[in-house]
Amino acid sequence: MLRILIVAALASAGCGRIGYDPVGDGGDGLAIDPPRATINLSSALQLTARGGAPPYGFAVTAGDGEVDLDGAFVAPARVGATVVTVADAAGALATATITHRGARLFVLGGQVAGAAIDEVLASDDGVTWTLVGHLPAPRDSGAALVWNDRLYYLGGIDAGGASQDNVWASTDGVAWTVVGALPNRAGSLGATVHGRALWIAGGYEAGSYDQVYRSTDGAAWTQVGQLPTARHELDLLSTGGSLFALGGHDAAGFLTDVLVSSDGATWARHGDLTIAQDFASAAWRGPYVLRGGGFGVAIERSTDLATWAPVAPLPGAPREAPGMIDDGTRLLVVGGGAAVLATVDGDAWMTIGALPDARARVAAVTFTPR
Repeated sequence: MLRILIVAALASAGCGRIGYDPVGDGGDGLAIDPPRATINLSSALQLTARGGAPPYGFAVTAGDGEVDLDGAFVAPARVGATVVTVADAAGALATATITHRGARLFVLGGQVAGAAIDEVLASDDGVTWTLVGHLPAPRDSGAALVWNDRLYYLGGIDAGGASQDNVWASTDGVAWTVVGALPNRAGSLGATVHGRALWIAGGYEAGSYDQVYRSTDGAAWTQVGQLPTARHELDLLSTGGSLFALGGHDAAGFLTDVLVSSDGATWARHGDLTIAQDFASAAWRGPYVLRGGGFGVAIERSTDLATWAPVAPLPGAPREAPGMIDDGTRLLVVGGGAAVLATVDGDAWMTIGALPDARARVAAVTFTPR
């Protein structure tokens, strides 16, 4: 009962308090350790309350992410900052701000001159890129995720053009281990982290898949549901407690529907894209999702994933399956060509650097090695 009262205090008094005391001491010595932190996407941090009058209760009061009543915080799969508030038994409040992003940018695998490669590139600024490691085998069209302070590479297409089921993980992008296998060999699959688990949807091997799977360890996968239409080259995103599947390609051609699900089992149409294209990429940049590339230069933007509008096109030639990364200040487009492009919100683009060569069908993430 006392914890219920603590959560009620967060709901009724937290917003006003946050406006005056964004971080730190909330009165009577109540505070959260650490008061500020930067952690990897989709990774955990234990917050601890001190001072005040225990017991304590924690809640997220601004931004994304999850925290339980005991202060176990898990970051979302998007760059940003989250405010966590703690209330004590007397109703005092204190806050902490957790930034979730990586210190380095990584580009994994891809295709050069039509052949899959195994290279892992890294950059601190998006301008200069260095070869730091190798995937266990050449791959393009796979998915890269950050989860629990590890890089994951899922599926993809090998140097012989065959889809594969590999699940590899690394803590630094240099040394990789085999974690498990996907339930199907799949290239061009949708992947994200959602609800403290890895999720995949769709993909391709001889034909498109419609299955949706989840895994808590990358090794054992459980089918949760099916997409209404089989597809590959889709983008899978998580926000606000829901999964979103964006577009893709099926046997009949390009898809422009945006699907939403609260559980991965039941899917409904949420909206429609304006760009009918495969090999496009999508990524968060602040409140927006930007999507584009593929075999064109058009880019579209949305704040709710339902309504989309075109923004400034990519400069130069079309980019086949580029990677998109939010580095905390800009959205970067890497791959599909050598030039590295950047934008603040999609209204204008600039060239900031270059990869060693023009590589397509890459995977890209922001990550702090451990």
